[in-house]
Amino acid sequence: MKNEAKSPYNFIPLNDKVVKVEQPDFDFSVYHKDRYNGYLRIKLETKTPLFIKGEEYNFFSIGDNIKIPGSSLRGMIRSLLEIVTYSKLNYVDTKRRFYYRWVAGSFSTLRKYYAKKMKGVQGGYLSFNTQDDEYFITPAKSMNGKTFTKFRDNSKQFKYEKQYNGSWKVWSGMIQGKKHNWIINKPDLSIKKIFLSKRDLNCYINDENRNFIFEIDNEKKGLLEMANDHTLFPNGVPIFYNKLKNLVLLFGHTKNFRIPYLKTINNHIPENLSSDQITDMTEALFGKKNQWQTRIFFEDADLLPNQDNIFLKESSPKILTSPKPTCFQHYLEQPNKSDKNKIKHWDDSNIKIRGRKLYWHRNPPMKESETSWSEGSILIDTQHIKIKPLRKDLNFTSRIRFENLSKIELGALLFVLNLPNNCFHKIGMGKPLGLGSIHIKTELFLIDRIKRYSSLFKGLNWQQGLVKSDFNKFKNDFEKFMLDNITEKERNNAEVLWDTPILKTLKLMLDWKNTNQKDWSKRTKYLDLNDFKNRRILKEPEEIVGFNNHNPN
Repeated sequence: MKNEAKSPYNFIPLNDKVVKVEQPDFDFSVYHKDRYNGYLRIKLETKTPLFIKGEEYNFFSIGDNIKIPGSSLRGMIRSLLEIVTYSKLNYVDTKRRFYYRWVAGSFSTLRKYYAKKMKGVQGGYLSFNTQDDEYFITPAKSMNGKTFTKFRDNSKQFKYEKQYNGSWKVWSGMIQGKKHNWIINKPDLSIKKIFLSKRDLNCYINDENRNFIFEIDNEKKGLLEMANDHTLFPNGVPIFYNKLKNLVLLFGHTKNFRIPYLKTINNHIPENLSSDQITDMTEALFGKKNQWQTRIFFEDADLLPNQDNIFLKESSPKILTSPKPTCFQHYLEQPNKSDKNKIKHWDDSNIKIRGRKLYWHRNPPMKESETSWSEGSILIDTQHIKIKPLRKDLNFTSRIRFENLSKIELGALLFVLNLPNNCFHKIGMGKPLGLGSIHIKTELFLIDRIKRYSSLFKGLNWQQGLVKSDFNKFKNDFEKFMLDNITEKERNNAEVLWDTPILKTLKLMLDWKNTNQKDWSKRTKYLDLNDFKNRRILKEPEEIVGFNNHNPN
């Protein structure tokens, strides 16, 4: 359908409340009788090619030994544990503010909203005072009530050109359909200067997608650097500025510069999902800074011997346009999916984020016999790089050690490692392309303290007191605990944890069988430019999987 957005990712819905647990308050340096110690032996099989960055963009290794780093395993397991234990959004920057510019496009609501915010934009000159270490703006001279005018010329990309009367011509960039650029009147030195606070500057600096770089004498400079170039800009670099109500002084190199949404991510997250006053199971297990340490330790996974031709051919993926949280029609819940002019954006009220982001399993576009990718890219340090992934069907082994876990906590760890049939984990880079699908098998070994400390040796080895154990009883105890502690709405009469609405969606997204569906790769590819322009809303995971009559055009 024309209004269907395609994407290699989707979202697991947020839990209504956090399942609280007790804050760890015991001595971590000793084993406790009512807790479990030991390790999990895990075997990993790559179901798709895999790439984890090491030095100089090579696959991660220590010496000549190819490994999957324990830190990658830790991050993967922690993310899943947050979902299945109904934890907080622990690693979301809730204070993060997004930026936007909306001059054209079909979404008229945001275009009008942006135009309203940009009323009152003035021209001026940004300077840096080295002696006082501060930035300030000198307003441009007002002529007939205007500090700038436009002229018809779009022949240059970025250029500043001083005029004989002290004004400056500003070419602010070539955009399709753009016909005009700007002349900022000469600086008015009789008017009081406007000094920028640290908050004003941070508001400009914190825009991660701001990409204005100007080249002067073969040297690339940003707007703040040019403000310190007193030779080229003795009265400051020409800018446009405006002040939003109750916010900060905003500025940019073009009249229609990027501005922040007034609301942050925190305004779209239920209060208890970000409260520092609540301890959830993820924090209890993985530790909390300056309060208690982790009790789970991930070792690197070693490539098993006697496996040949482990690498695919080196390839250079094409550039991938990657939707960020500013793509609000994906990242925010959209109550009205039929009217694109009623799409909710980051400054709307009473709208939640869609949930936790996960990537679908996909069959990668590169086969072992090919030398290039058919779509997608991995960007590191903003560079377009060459990568050499491991092939599929490789086997690794690793251990996850644990100390002083309760039966419920051990059950939670086992629950996220031992997924339902045909469900696999995702790890490493290139997930949008289909890289990083792995199958994990687990064995549980518990320390029998009586056996461990009753003798020093076991044959020619140290007596470890390790006993291979059945892990189902721990998983069952965890499952019962969760079903007893989530809300009735979240349980939805389910007798099995995987049948609750949130975990049903998780299971759906982890299901490898999706890759066998007709047109699955087209259904889960990245949006093209028209998709972005039309602000097509991303469907729910259940709709993506179940919509078999999909037209992939």
